[in-house]
Amino acid sequence: MDKIIMNNIKQMVNNLTPLLSINKENRALLGRNNNMKIIRFFVLSLFSIPFFTYANIYLYSGFLGKNKISFYIDLNNNLDINAIYVYEKYHTPISLNVIKMNKQWYFYELNNDGTNKAVINFNNLIFDEESLALKSLVLDGVWQDLTTDKTIKIHLAKKQEIKLDENAEYKSVELLQSNSLDDVYFSTLVSKNQKHPPVITGINIYDKKSNILIQQIDGLHYDFNNFYNIEIEDYNFDGVMDFSVYKSNGSLFNKEYVYYINEGKHSQFKKLNLFGYNFSFDDKNKTAVSEKNCIEDKTTGRIITLIKITYSYINNEYKKSTSSCNVYNENNNSNLKCSTEIWQWCSQY
Repeated sequence: MDKIIMNNIKQMVNNLTPLLSINKENRALLGRNNNMKIIRFFVLSLFSIPFFTYANIYLYSGFLGKNKISFYIDLNNNLDINAIYVYEKYHTPISLNVIKMNKQWYFYELNNDGTNKAVINFNNLIFDEESLALKSLVLDGVWQDLTTDKTIKIHLAKKQEIKLDENAEYKSVELLQSNSLDDVYFSTLVSKNQKHPPVITGINIYDKKSNILIQQIDGLHYDFNNFYNIEIEDYNFDGVMDFSVYKSNGSLFNKEYVYYINEGKHSQFKKLNLFGYNFSFDDKNKTAVSEKNCIEDKTTGRIITLIKITYSYINNEYKKSTSSCNVYNENNNSNLKCSTEIWQWCSQY
């Protein structure tokens, strides 16, 4: 791996470790679920380093029993595999938890409570660790229900490979997303120029029942996050699930999404007027809170600035209601309001 990349990773690890050790009282400055939030940002930041993973994504198609399926495998040079598959009759993606044991890869399908529901085992999955590539043109294996021990044969053939190495170049390649709604599913349009990381340039939204394209969102330039650019949540508190698309890691601790609300069957998704980072949504108070963290390394310790902006959902749109800015000094444990200069600096950070 390139020395510059390794140095960047070491620096991020150094930035992460002291932050996790902040005492309990002052860690609250960074918002809710802090440790998990910080770790997720750290992992996503690693993936945002150009060419860090050298991942290739492989699409196989074939049959699970008599049912036609598509099977997506994302392989990277950490020797990790992410995978999803979908029954083409239903168009509801199924995420898999992939584990390697005794040189064998096991693809676990999960229940809603996170327990293992079924496992898929391929007997001819060939992974070349030197070239970081899947060599199998055909995959044969078995799907096994872990409750009943029922087994079903799987036969798949390689259909497509999306290359993500630095020399790859292409435009608007579709990639299925792991999250979907009851009636629609999503795919991102991935483009890549040589010597540059892949980016998301559009989103296709399909009706599950008819498999017809019902909406296309284009003109984007968002960070690529393989199968996981789309998140699902109710963002306007009407009881109907909406979606958001991962846009970027503004920095190690700041994650940015763009939000769209579901206006009903046969309607287009509408973009929300929300701008900020690390949003949390409060159904009870009908608010969305943005929290932006700015971290400075000083010889005397770290200085952590938090800008918090609260938006209230009123008359079908978000309106800014309150904002605050605080600075925590690690050296003397002080927690003070920001000066105008610090507030402006962190806003542009």
